[in-house]
Amino acid sequence: MRELIRHILHEHLTEQRESWTEEKLRELTFKYNTLTDFLKNERKAADALRRKGLYDEFTSHMDKVKTYSEEEIEQEARKYPNQAAFAKGSPNYYNAYKRRKLQDKFRNFLPLKNIRWTDEMLRDEAAKYNTIKDFVNNSGGAYKTAHDRGILDDITKHIPRTKIWTYDEVIDDAKKYKDFNEFTKNSPTFFQARSNGWLDDVKKFLPLRIIFWTKEMCQKEADKYTTKRDFKKNSPKAYSSAFTHGWLPDITKHMIVLGDKFKRMVYVFEFPDNHAYVGLTQDKQRRNYSHFDTVKITSPIAKHIVETGLQPEYKELSVYIDAKQAQELEDCTIQKYRQDGWIMLNKQKGGNLGACRTTFTKEMVQQIANKYTTRVDFKRQDTAAYQAAQKYGWLKDVVSHIPKQDRTVWTYDKVKELANTVNSRAQLKYKNQSAYQQARREGWLDMLFPITNK
Repeated sequence: MRELIRHILHEHLTEQRESWTEEKLRELTFKYNTLTDFLKNERKAADALRRKGLYDEFTSHMDKVKTYSEEEIEQEARKYPNQAAFAKGSPNYYNAYKRRKLQDKFRNFLPLKNIRWTDEMLRDEAAKYNTIKDFVNNSGGAYKTAHDRGILDDITKHIPRTKIWTYDEVIDDAKKYKDFNEFTKNSPTFFQARSNGWLDDVKKFLPLRIIFWTKEMCQKEADKYTTKRDFKKNSPKAYSSAFTHGWLPDITKHMIVLGDKFKRMVYVFEFPDNHAYVGLTQDKQRRNYSHFDTVKITSPIAKHIVETGLQPEYKELSVYIDAKQAQELEDCTIQKYRQDGWIMLNKQKGGNLGACRTTFTKEMVQQIANKYTTRVDFKRQDTAAYQAAQKYGWLKDVVSHIPKQDRTVWTYDKVKELANTVNSRAQLKYKNQSAYQQARREGWLDMLFPITNK
């Protein structure tokens, strides 16, 4: 469905443009001394200047880019030990430093990050760390150089190595614990026991403690995570129990909603110099992090930040919607921004804007909703119409014909009470599908309806 996309863009295409005279534009532009401030505060005026072909003439008195003197660049550069740190800490000064080709002049106090390690330097570097992991993570270049030279063992003698446990030592250590769960969490021998295939022997004398998760326990566990994905990955038993008992929506209210390979959200970054980038993602936090990584630059947003020193404004153009609809919305939005005079940082051209202009009405949404008997099917099959109903406050009215979903948590006692009103498993299934399925999953059917041999 393209109607949601069409509605989102409709307002931009139909709004009345303010009438700008040359006198009004000239008076307004002379209030600003920098192009950045003008574009940030008077975007409509800038668009009008472009349409009239007066942009270059009326902004000629403005400073286009912040300029730094060589003394200012040197003063800033001396704050950093090398060029990599300079680029990360002061990207604007670093960009000016590269444009002026000052590398050779500043090389005596601003070297490249690559270091020519001597054996003594490697020994001093290794002495800073208490674990091999910290050495690798914080000084990978020194670690690799020492390894290649064959002196790694010598310069890391002070760092304790992981103990190699024998089978008998693992068994003796396991006997210290009350149950297998405690052993897995606290024993230093667990991982080697698992790698060597000794856990079956440990289980012979260590009982497995079964945890019966209550809603309060699930809530406490869920509070450790910010997304359902992390909750499910790191605490699968608590997640499964919460899902089975219907607690998941309540205990995950604080979590950030994420998309997946079927759901995407569309967003835009707008720079004050009239550059923009439109994208889609299934995880906005992770994508934003990659966009703002100005050290390992993989995004056109990060590149533009380094080149201009400007910070963009982030806007979400949709919630997580069907991936195909998100792609269409992304393409149409790119085209709309181009038509509005924005300079796009996207490489793709964008879709046909002419296909994005029709809007939803309440009657249209009602007709679509009438096709469904559950809200879940309505949301899954016609996401665009469902989202429009949510946005404009029509949802309650258009789904009034759909019966509310049974949210009963079927315990054994509740299922037994219902089973006493019927004579067979088939009648129980016909009377209440949810109760029957819960009884089948938990193995209660044989107790409620025992099979007798005639």
